[in-house]
Amino acid sequence: KSFAERTLHGRDVHIVLSPKRTRDKYGRLLAYVYLERGGTMFNELLIEDGFAYADTRFRHAFDANFRNEEKQARSAHAGLWADVKPEQMPTWKQRTEQRRTPRSP
Repeated sequence: KSFAERTLHGRDVHIVLSPKRTRDKYGRLLAYVYLERGGTMFNELLIEDGFAYADTRFRHAFDANFRNEEKQARSAHAGLWADVKPEQMPTWKQRTEQRRTPRSP
C-alpha cells in the first residue's frame, strides 16, 4: 500500500484494459496502469520491486515480462522475496511453485 501511495499519489495515470478480455473468470478487471501514456507500467514496478507475484495461471500480453520481473525480484530477494516461506504464499502460488520444483525420485 505504501509503495502504491508513494508512486501514484497525485499523479495522472493511464489505464489500459486487456485487449481480448476485460474481466477474468472471477469477474476481476484486467487492466494495466501506466504512470504516463506509453511510459512505465505500474504493474511491472510492483513485481520488479517484490510487492506482487506474477500470476502465471492466465495468459496475457505481458506474461513473459511479468515472469522475468518476478525471477529478477526473487534473485535480488526484493520485497516479499526477502524472507517469504512457501506456506506464506497464496494457495494458487504454492500450487504453481510445487509444479515448477522438480520432484526427487
